[in-house]
Amino acid sequence: MDDSHDSRSGYHERKPGVAAFFGASGHEYSNSSGFDDAAESEENPEDGEQYSINAIWAQARDADGRAAIGFRGSMPWHLSEDLKHFKDLTVSHPVIMGRKTWESLPESFRPLSNRDNIVISSDPEYHAAGATVVSSLEQAIELAAQPAIPDDGIRRDEIWIIGGATLFNQAVKFADTLFLTDIDAIVEADAYAPEISIFADGSAGESADGSAGESADGSVSGFASGFSAENAFESDSGQDSVWQVAHDSGWLTSKNSKSTVERYRFRTLKRLSEPKHCANDENA
Repeated sequence: MDDSHDSRSGYHERKPGVAAFFGASGHEYSNSSGFDDAAESEENPEDGEQYSINAIWAQARDADGRAAIGFRGSMPWHLSEDLKHFKDLTVSHPVIMGRKTWESLPESFRPLSNRDNIVISSDPEYHAAGATVVSSLEQAIELAAQPAIPDDGIRRDEIWIIGGATLFNQAVKFADTLFLTDIDAIVEADAYAPEISIFADGSAGESADGSAGESADGSVSGFASGFSAENAFESDSGQDSVWQVAHDSGWLTSKNSKSTVERYRFRTLKRLSEPKHCANDENA
């Protein structure tokens, strides 16, 4: 990606006649109506290509048990396995982030290589060299879904929302999949993941932010062990989102001697409930 892609407009141009775009659930998102039933993209190829919207974050806990994702503009841990996991999943796809997340990246890593970097800022004068700047998450997703002219080789079957907290709270309303890295540690934090409660055997269990205390395997973590595909998650933040665990790696130990994390795990949550329309809030 070269520096000619760093303006608010001109990087992407829509295909002629494309006025809306489709999520993996087979619903059509539009700027005006937000979320309506629509035929799947293979039946209406002129309307756009089908894709999934994914959110990805790593979370530990703070002293109060809340799901912590950042402190003073950075992650309060180092885990090379998580960085590799993030790159493997997002490479060759569009990535959407807020201004603060963009600025938290080391300058030598901006823009993230082999990805279409889209930054959200409410400042009309904001400039992010190597990225495209838009003013809302809805605009970012619509832009990410449209092929670049000329073709940049980016695969647009998956769109990734990578932070920060404001975007994650918006994303859980309509994302198709959440990719979580659970860090078994207590950290200082000032940025938090959306609140998601665990449901097991049809009844509310311990919350994913650690409020239930020690887990069954003896860890101090609030992230319960032994999840299966039958476990479902429901948002506790008024967003009515219901999730199911599609993958759980189990607890893993870092093999990197420089890691500050004793153990971690990767989880994938798939949406069960009907997604809401794409939020139109701005992320300054």
